[in-house]
Amino acid sequence: MVVAATDGCGRATRGMAERADVLGALERLLDGACAGRGGALFVVGPAGLGKTTVLEHAITAARSRFVVGVGRGDQVEAVLPFGLIGQALDPILGRRPSGASMALNTDGGEADDISPQARFYGILRGVRDAAVSPLLLALDDLHWSDPDSLTVIHLICRRLASLPVALIATARPWPVEAITSAQDLTAQGLAAIEPLAPLSTAATRKLLRSRVSAEISAEMVDKAIDVCGGNPLLVEQVAVELRRSGKLSEGQVWFSRFVGAGAAGRRYLQAASVLGTHFRAAVATEVAGLSAAETATEIDGLFRSGLLRAADDGWARFTHALIRQGVYEDIAPPVRRDLHAASFRALIASGAYSAEAAEHAMAANLVGDAKAVSTLAQAGREALRVGAVAAARQYLEGGVRLAGEAMPTELLFDLSAALVANGANEEAIAVYERLLGVPELPTADRIAVLRQLGQTTFVTGQVERAAACYESAVDLAEQDYPALAVGALLDQAFQHQALSGPRAALPSANRAAELATARGVMQASALAAWGTIAYRCGDPDGLATAAAAATRADLVPTSRSIDRHRYRHPAFSYATLAVHAERFRDAEQLLTEILSSAERRCEPITLVQATIAWIDGLCRLGRLSEALILADRLVELVELLPRSFPLAITYRALVLLEQGQLEQAELCCAQLPADTRNDRYSLHRADGLELHVRAVLAYRQGHADTACELFTQLQQWADRTGEADPSYVPWAADAVAAHLACGRITDASQVVDWVAQRAAAFPSRWPKIVVATGHAALAEHTGDRARADTHYTQALDLYDDLPMPLARARTLTDYGAFLTRGTEIARARTLLAEALHIAEACGAGWHANRARVEWRRAGGRTRTRQPDELSPQEVSVTQLAQAGRTNREIAQQLHLSIKTVETHLGHIYQKLGIRSRWQLAGRTIPDAKE
Repeated sequence: MVVAATDGCGRATRGMAERADVLGALERLLDGACAGRGGALFVVGPAGLGKTTVLEHAITAARSRFVVGVGRGDQVEAVLPFGLIGQALDPILGRRPSGASMALNTDGGEADDISPQARFYGILRGVRDAAVSPLLLALDDLHWSDPDSLTVIHLICRRLASLPVALIATARPWPVEAITSAQDLTAQGLAAIEPLAPLSTAATRKLLRSRVSAEISAEMVDKAIDVCGGNPLLVEQVAVELRRSGKLSEGQVWFSRFVGAGAAGRRYLQAASVLGTHFRAAVATEVAGLSAAETATEIDGLFRSGLLRAADDGWARFTHALIRQGVYEDIAPPVRRDLHAASFRALIASGAYSAEAAEHAMAANLVGDAKAVSTLAQAGREALRVGAVAAARQYLEGGVRLAGEAMPTELLFDLSAALVANGANEEAIAVYERLLGVPELPTADRIAVLRQLGQTTFVTGQVERAAACYESAVDLAEQDYPALAVGALLDQAFQHQALSGPRAALPSANRAAELATARGVMQASALAAWGTIAYRCGDPDGLATAAAAATRADLVPTSRSIDRHRYRHPAFSYATLAVHAERFRDAEQLLTEILSSAERRCEPITLVQATIAWIDGLCRLGRLSEALILADRLVELVELLPRSFPLAITYRALVLLEQGQLEQAELCCAQLPADTRNDRYSLHRADGLELHVRAVLAYRQGHADTACELFTQLQQWADRTGEADPSYVPWAADAVAAHLACGRITDASQVVDWVAQRAAAFPSRWPKIVVATGHAALAEHTGDRARADTHYTQALDLYDDLPMPLARARTLTDYGAFLTRGTEIARARTLLAEALHIAEACGAGWHANRARVEWRRAGGRTRTRQPDELSPQEVSVTQLAQAGRTNREIAQQLHLSIKTVETHLGHIYQKLGIRSRWQLAGRTIPDAKE
């Protein structure tokens, strides 16, 4: 529900004695959220200690400042898809609360199934969009939350710090899932837990005395206090008993408030407790088997006594969940099962939502009941449709258990989908194997199962088995189901590409393109996939093929129907390739359209893929501030897709490297899991890109020898995988620089030759620039300055109309430094000033600092330096010395003589007030200023 804003801050209500700590925490949370600093508070304690009272106080206190959404958990609805969070969010997000709550409204009005990642992303986006004013999410009895709601709540809590959103939830210590999630969030500093303790004896006595007359003896009061154990709810019930009879009855306190109720009243209470804390009054009457006369004479008293209360639209509820629990637990197990069975039939007859009835089918253990099985199957499919995969799994597993040997294959298909979505891959594999063992399984379904089994075994590292599944699928499909064969071949191509590179993937891509004869998405996807892989293998015709496939008039951009058939959209394939082929205008147009569409449709998988591609493009275009924004967003997105974390963190490190934030980039690299780097079967490892980032980081930190080893591994990786496009991972320019800094002239020459052998096949100019600048550096090493100058001039000519400013700044800096060493100071200063301007405009700190050092070496001056301030070149020498480089290594990397390095070190020691090299360790050296 949404509570409208009213006057007043709210006051403490009954039963709030000794709750100052939690009330103070509530006040701080609400005030912080109003100021834009959201947070979460979990109020935890056993039943009856006043958690709901605390929550109601928070709701009252928030009314004047917040839009409030309230959700209440119920044991019987503990698997209802998004049941708890839907109650709180549906009205806030402008949706109609219903059994199928939290349904996405896509721009196309599609009714396609929603992945859990898409569902979670849509909810998080909805909360962010709704938080234009302060929001309070008040959740009662979180321990009865459905598992999907609990996941959403956890994700929301991770994003509250920058939003005007407060989340307050109450929970018992058991079941443990809710409190475990709260503890995890609290350990990360994202939430707080306030435990509720029983009332003290003094507070219990005061509360009890306020509820009963003074005639009650002190002895009776002491006995009542002992019975209550500091539980405010029990105090209220005991007070009722004492007011009624003046004494305490033997037996359970839970039933003290309806002593004297007849058999009909007890049957109604039992039926109601089976249906839940919140129940349909008419269904409870039917389950209890009461006549109209019995209802009129018996049931009304239960409501008048305060044990039950009416709700809206024919619903009723227990006044407290603990009362319902006491009634329910007092029912004998056989009777309880019968009541659940009767509830199942009554709910089905009343047209209730399938998930509501499904709970009772499972609780009644209706083995072999066809209606129960079909209801559970329907509830599972509906949960899958809205992305509630945890609920779907429980319903579908329940359906499988009740079905026994009479197992519908469609139920197994749905269960396997739910298991995969839950990350239960081993269990899903067992279901796929069971399906393949069905003799009468249709061929098309068998092909689909083989593809699914191939994908699932692949992500679990069983790559040989995955390959066998794909081959079997292709063999079955090639003759009579070519469209299905194309899908299997593209799956196979993806596997080979991820594990072994484009060369291994090309045969499958070739065959897929040959079989895709029917126009449409399938054919375009196959051609685009072939074009992308072929181009990376050195075939320039692949670019034109991919471009043509992406611009086909019969395609609709980023449709879920494509995802359903698992064909990567051709526009995305070409857009990624366009970044490497320097068709930046095409890449930006397509990728921004894809990102916009994916955001509108809540498709996080597409968002992650397109974001990665465009971060790469933005780095090449020198738009580093935009790239960092996308990189930060990418890291947040992959919380929904954990397998993509290594890629996300590697791309963030790449941007930080270009910005010159080397320490931050190093921290990113430290987060990369070691098993991902070492496991050749890891699906989402960064491969060449990760090696590139680590190598560049090592070089820029002064560890040139380490960088050389990593660059050698990169070249071996490219040869092993058949990665013929030097622009796919642009490592070569840094590799040449690192090898030359270490005096490894032969290695530098080999890299230049390696790029030269491949550059001619591609339309991109950056590989040709690497060849030209590499030949220039090698020519200078041999003393042929005229040849070196010619190569540098050729490199700069290649930059005409090429929007790669950081690469240009690097070449200008290299050329300017070369001219400075040859005493052509005037020419050098012009080139270096341009390089510095470009790098600073891009926010590329490392490139700017390098250009600044060379510019100052060429005599550039802008201000007077303080006597104790290090020069740019002294800063570079200091940083390399701190990294453990020898004087010779520093000289090689900075193109200085060893004598000059020694002179610089003498000046550095004098300015810093130290005497030796070891005293540099641990000192923070600021960048030199102009």
